[in-house]
Amino acid sequence: MSLILKNIDLSTPAGRLMFHIIASMCEFERALIKERVRAGLANARAKGKKLGRRGLAPIDRKKIIEAYDTTPPLFG
Repeated sequence: MSLILKNIDLSTPAGRLMFHIIASMCEFERALIKERVRAGLANARAKGKKLGRRGLAPIDRKKIIEAYDTTPPLFG
């Protein structure tokens, strides 16, 4: 098996080593991104920012409930 994009031959020890090094770097980069995102969210919370999706207005909520109650079920 070989990776076409990077021209890494996984049938050789050197190819498998290179693959593992690249995979480790990707895992490390992902961990850094995750850490920065969590730090940013904690910072925003500390500043009192509201996180998440905005709630629906009561009138919209009522319309959604009415539409759900009047729509026949898809199955059964």
